[in-house]
Amino acid sequence: MQVSLKWLGDYVDFEIDGAELARVLTESLTETDYLGAPGAGVTGVVAARVVTSEKHPDADALKVCVVDWGEGSSTVVCGAPNVRAGMTSVLALPDAKLAGGMKVSERRIRGRLSQGMLVSAAELGLEEASEGIIDLGDVDVGSDVRDLLGLDDEVIELDVQPNRPDCMGVLGVAREVAAALSADFRVPDFEVRESGSPAVEAAAAELADPEGCPRYIARLVTGLTFGPSPPWLARRLRGAGVRSLGNIVDVTNFVMLEYGHPIHAFDYARLPEKRIVVRKARRGETLTTLDGEERVLSDADLLICAGDSPVALAGIMGGGETEVTPATRDVLLECAWFDPVTIRRTARKLAMRTEASLRFERGIDASAMGDVAGRACALMAELAGGRVAPGAIDEGRKDRGEVTVGLREDRVRAMLTDELSRDDMVLYLDRLGFDVRPGGDGSLDVTVPPHRHDVETEADLIEEVARLHGYDRIEAIVPYHPLETTGDPARRMRSRVRDAMVGLGLHEVLTSSFVTPETAEAAGGDPVLVRNPVNKDTPYLRTSLLPGVFDVIRRNRNVGVRDVRIFEIGKVFGRSENGQHREDWRLSGAICGLRGRPVWDTAPDEIDYYDGKGVVWGLLEALEVDSPETSCYDCPFLSSDAGAGLGLSGRPVGAFGMVSRETRRLWGFDFPVFAFELDLDELAVRCDKEREFEPLPRYPKVRRDLAIVVPEDTEAGSVLRSIEDAGEDLLADVQVFDVYRGEQLGREKKSLAFALTYMSKDRTLTDNEVDDVNARIVDRLLREFGATLRE
Repeated sequence: MQVSLKWLGDYVDFEIDGAELARVLTESLTETDYLGAPGAGVTGVVAARVVTSEKHPDADALKVCVVDWGEGSSTVVCGAPNVRAGMTSVLALPDAKLAGGMKVSERRIRGRLSQGMLVSAAELGLEEASEGIIDLGDVDVGSDVRDLLGLDDEVIELDVQPNRPDCMGVLGVAREVAAALSADFRVPDFEVRESGSPAVEAAAAELADPEGCPRYIARLVTGLTFGPSPPWLARRLRGAGVRSLGNIVDVTNFVMLEYGHPIHAFDYARLPEKRIVVRKARRGETLTTLDGEERVLSDADLLICAGDSPVALAGIMGGGETEVTPATRDVLLECAWFDPVTIRRTARKLAMRTEASLRFERGIDASAMGDVAGRACALMAELAGGRVAPGAIDEGRKDRGEVTVGLREDRVRAMLTDELSRDDMVLYLDRLGFDVRPGGDGSLDVTVPPHRHDVETEADLIEEVARLHGYDRIEAIVPYHPLETTGDPARRMRSRVRDAMVGLGLHEVLTSSFVTPETAEAAGGDPVLVRNPVNKDTPYLRTSLLPGVFDVIRRNRNVGVRDVRIFEIGKVFGRSENGQHREDWRLSGAICGLRGRPVWDTAPDEIDYYDGKGVVWGLLEALEVDSPETSCYDCPFLSSDAGAGLGLSGRPVGAFGMVSRETRRLWGFDFPVFAFELDLDELAVRCDKEREFEPLPRYPKVRRDLAIVVPEDTEAGSVLRSIEDAGEDLLADVQVFDVYRGEQLGREKKSLAFALTYMSKDRTLTDNEVDDVNARIVDRLLREFGATLRE
C-alpha cells in the first residue's frame, strides 16, 4: 500500500518526515519503506499554456508549439500525441533538471530551435511510463508545479498483512499514525446534496446469493460531465501509484484508496435492465471484462447482473459493456460487501488479482458502506457536476454485529511487562479505537471497532497493547521449553538419511512440486492435475523427484559445472487404490562427472554403475540395513540393463541404476548419469530400530566358511535370510564373500560362499558347540534350497 504524506496529513497532523514515519510504522504496525519524493531532483519546471501548435515542416510526428509561461513565451518542438493549442502543460525551461538526472537545454530539432521541453509525468518521476505530456487543466500560467503535482510529496509504502484489511486504505493508515504518535484522527467531512426523484424509483437490487453478497448498496448520480480531474485529485492518485483516467473513474479509485473499500460505477444508460441481481454464475457462462478478456465462469463465481445479463465479475472487475466512457452522463454506483472466500477463489482461478479483489479477499468494514457510497456521490457531484438521487438502494444485513472481548490485566503483565498499569492499557486501546469498560475481577471488557476483523481473542488485544507500548520496551526473555525427541519414525528417518547423504559427499537440493505435462507423462503413473496451478505451464504434481534432480544437473552443466552429486528429500503425489489423493516421502539423487579429482599425471574416469551403487549401499550401511535385496525393476528413467530394484525384508523400497538413453535424450545429457529413488516411508518402517549400547565383546569370535551349490535362479539374499532366520543365538554375523560358476558345478548351477561368525556374550565357545550350530544351519539350507555342500 503506497501512501503520500500530504494525503495522510488530511486526516492526522504530524511533524516528522517520511523516513521517521516509516520507522514508526515499522515498529508499531508493519514493515514500511520510505520511497522519498518522486520529483525531489526536478528543477526549472513551470505551468505553461500552449498558444499555438503547428505541424513541423520537416517531420510528420513533430509539432512546433508556442507556449506562454507567464514571464515570457518560448518555442518548443514536441512529439507528444496529445499536445494541442489551448491546453496547459508543464514546461521545462533551459537548464531544468528532470527525473533521472536529465538536463534540458536549447537545441535544434529537425532545423527548428526548441527552447525547452513540454514534459510527461514519467519525465518528472511521477509515472513509470506516459503516453503524452501532462494536461494540467485550468491552472494559472507560470504557477509552480512542484506543489501542484506533488513533486515534493514524500511517499511511503506499507507491506500490509492479510489480517489488516483496514490498512488497505489511507484512512486506516492515518488511524494507525494517530495512535502511534498520540495525535488526533479526523474523518473526511462531506455533505451529500440530493435532488430529483428517489433512487428506488430508478433502480432496484436483489441478492439471489446472500452468502456471497451479504449487503449491496446502489446510488444514482445523473447529469455528469466526463472530463479531466482537478490537480489535487490527480496528485492524490499519483501519490498512491494510480494514474488519472478522468474525473468519474478517478472518484471511484480515490474513494477505494481512501476507505480501503472498492466501489464500481456502471454507465446507467448502458444497463440492459435497471434491476441489479447478485447471483452465482451458470457453468460455462461468459463475461467480457474491462480488460477486453472473455472470462469463462463456473457455478462458484459471483456475478453482478442487470436482470439476467452479467455486467460485472463481483468484487474483481467490471464488464466492458457498462464501463464509464467520455459519453457517460448517468452512473449507478455500487458499494457492496462480498464474501472473501468467494472472491479469492474466483480471482485465483481466473488469475485476476486486481486492487478490488485484493481488498475484498481480506474483508471490508460493512458498517462504513453508507459513508463510502456517500463520499463517492458527493465527489462526483462536486467534480463532474452531477445530481445525486435521494436515498439509496440498500439490500441485506447492515453489519457484522458487535464483538466484545475480555482482557485480564494480570495476563497482559505476565506476557509483556509489569510496568503496564490499567490506565496504560485503557489509553493504548482507546487510541486504537477500542471501547474499553471495567470488567470484573481485574479485567476489562473491550468492544472491538467494526473495522478490526482481526481482533477476536484476548491474545489479539494483548498484541495491540504491545504495539502501542513499544516492542523495544519489552524485555527479551528466551522461553524455556524442555527438548523432547519426536516420536515420528518417518521424521527421524528423514533426518538420518539427510545426514548420511551429506556424509557421502552429496549436496541437498530443493525443486518444485509442480511439473509440465511432458514431465508428468515421462514419469508415468497417475499424476494429479491441479485445478488452479500457480503456473499454467506446470499444472501437474510430481510423481517422482527425479525430473527435478535432472533439471538441476542440466542447469549446472549449462554453467560449466561438470561434477554433480546431489540429492533431494521431498514429497511425491498420486492416487491410492480407492482413488483418494496421497502424498509419499521420497529420497532421490544422482551423480555424474568424474570419479575423483584430476591430478597432474592421472585423468580419472567418469562415474559408472558401481560408483552409484556404492552411494546407495553407503546409505544403507549408515541406516544399519543388514541384508539389502536387489531385483529386476521397471523404472521409466533408468536403464533396464544397468538398473535394479531395492528391497528390504521382501518389500520393495526403490530403484537405482544408470539413467536410460531415452531419458538422457530428453534432458540433453551426453554423459553417463547414475540415479536412485527410494521410498522413505517404507524405509522408516524397515529401519527404525532403537539403538542399544552393546559393550565390547569379552570372548573371542569363531568363523566358519560355508559354500553350497544351488540352482542358478536362487537369490543370494534368500539364502542369507534363511541363515539369519535359523534362530541360532550364537550366530553373530553372516556375509556373502564369493559367487562362483564353472563347468564342474554343472549347467544352471552356481556356488555361494558365506562367512558365518559365532560368538557368545558369556563364555568362550568350544569347537563342538560351533560345529553343532553350523550343522543345523547346513541341514536347513540343503532342505530349503535343494543345495549340496561344495567340497
